[in-house]
Amino acid sequence: TNNTDTNNTDTNNTDTNNTDTNEPEIPFEYELTSFPAGEIVNHDGEIVQIKAFKLFTQQASTSFVWDCIMSGNCQKSIYRPLTDGCYALNVEGQGLPANCISYDGAVQFCNWLGGRLPTEEEWEYAARFDGEKLRDVDYAWGNEPPELCVNANFRESEDTMRTCACYHVNSFYPQILESIYFYEYLARPCLNHALEAGMTPTGLTHMSGSLADYVDYAYEEHDDITYMVKGGSFLSLPEQLKITSREYIDLQDFYSTTTYAGIGIRCAFDDD
Repeated sequence: TNNTDTNNTDTNNTDTNNTDTNEPEIPFEYELTSFPAGEIVNHDGEIVQIKAFKLFTQQASTSFVWDCIMSGNCQKSIYRPLTDGCYALNVEGQGLPANCISYDGAVQFCNWLGGRLPTEEEWEYAARFDGEKLRDVDYAWGNEPPELCVNANFRESEDTMRTCACYHVNSFYPQILESIYFYEYLARPCLNHALEAGMTPTGLTHMSGSLADYVDYAYEEHDDITYMVKGGSFLSLPEQLKITSREYIDLQDFYSTTTYAGIGIRCAFDDD
């Protein structure tokens, strides 16, 4: 079984004071997966203690981020429609994961909900957790290599340009494109519920491929800021889909390249 908590906003509930609980006040239907306290070995070989937490089962959708902007809690400038690889935030439906969001925008969005970005250790812990223990696996689904449009949406190699595309020719569902140029303009992240074979045992979607997730990492040096994302995206090569893989994104990329088309938002919440 998975530890998924589904919550719905109850507009008829007159008791709106949640000050006695730590449950986040989220103004829409949402789904969180709970993870118990535990420990994980980080990239420096150190044992890190993980407190119980919850994580978005799916990445934040375009409609949810648009709600935050319309409420005034998120600045509209957090979103930049850089290329055709970006979803418009006002697209109807909750199945389209929001991309082309800045790091600060992701922080604003999660804070609006009473949450935050996950740490790298929490993200890897969630990706490995099978409901009872941590698995020794390379990818969200296990150790089998990524397979285009089966368990992940990604770019097969630098040479072949073969990719799994979503929202190509007005379809939000995965399909393999054998050979195209400018794939970053034609391919897209997949619907949140697509590619079920790529889910973790606890039901987390797209922890490998489709959109990479921001984690709580921002390093500033000489007026330049670098962010870390995890999980790889439709722009990534297979090696970058590994749970332990790290991708570093420069702030300047947000203004000059298509990189941010491959990044989404997955919020975390303390569970204490």
